[in-house]
Amino acid sequence: MDRDSCLIIGTGALATLFAARLSAAKTNVTILGSWKAALEVFQHNGAQIECEQPFPVNAISSPVGISSVHKSIVLVKSTNT
Repeated sequence: MDRDSCLIIGTGALATLFAARLSAAKTNVTILGSWKAALEVFQHNGAQIECEQPFPVNAISSPVGISSVHKSIVLVKSTNT
């Protein structure tokens, strides 16, 4: 990942909000999560907030292959940390 990249751990509402906003600001966003249905939506449609346009993100279910991260945000329920 390059300097203008961010890894977001989580696939819920806050993760979607942060992913959309960061992607809109030209940050390369990768979302890491275990919720398969959400990851498929992110892969096909990007991150979208209500009536706004979707923003491109990468969605993965495994951290394998991530060699370095400049920024990361953990947005999961406390029971999942």
